[in-house]
Amino acid sequence: MNSFTSKLLQIANKAGALSLLNILYIICCLPLVTIGAACTALYTCIFLMPDSKDGHLVRTFFSSFKAHFRQSTLLWVGTCALSGLLSLELFIIRQFPDYAAFPLTVVVAVFLAYLYLLSCCLFAFAARFRAKTRFILRSCFILVARHLFLTLILALMNGAIPLFLILRPGSFLSMLPLVIFLGFSGIAYINGRILTQIFIKENLIADTENEASSGSL
Repeated sequence: MNSFTSKLLQIANKAGALSLLNILYIICCLPLVTIGAACTALYTCIFLMPDSKDGHLVRTFFSSFKAHFRQSTLLWVGTCALSGLLSLELFIIRQFPDYAAFPLTVVVAVFLAYLYLLSCCLFAFAARFRAKTRFILRSCFILVARHLFLTLILALMNGAIPLFLILRPGSFLSMLPLVIFLGFSGIAYINGRILTQIFIKENLIADTENEASSGSL
């Protein structure tokens, strides 16, 4: 019974921490240009969450937001600009003859899709590893190629909320409380666990869970 109560308390504490992070994330995303820094700050807290208290999470969030602001904003603005450019290319290609438009559309669409997959890793990588922007871009480009299936899961997770609202616009109000209190941080939490497994497979970090379990045997 005590074990069950302890488990419930752990779940409640984690849900509370995620709700707090979700609200902080939404507030810091409001200027739009700060979305990249907010994503990096969110992932920083997600990776540290098992050892953090609520007050520490708040300090960690804003400390990471400030520390990564320049780099993450550059990554965010660069990603948006390139996405806009590729989208414009798709619009221009529509004016071409069909025999030329189709292959060009496929090529540009593939680049656009890969850019989206890349964006699913960039800010988490920046949060987990302090590195130069060029190294982050190169590393994430390789990670996406090597772990395409897991990255596709990340992409589906990140697009779950907007996709659901596009398909079911009438459910916006009913979904709003979930989005405000858990939507983004909950997805980031799941993504963080997936990305941690990718980092372990690439020997970027140690498998601390397995080390802890093996040490206890």
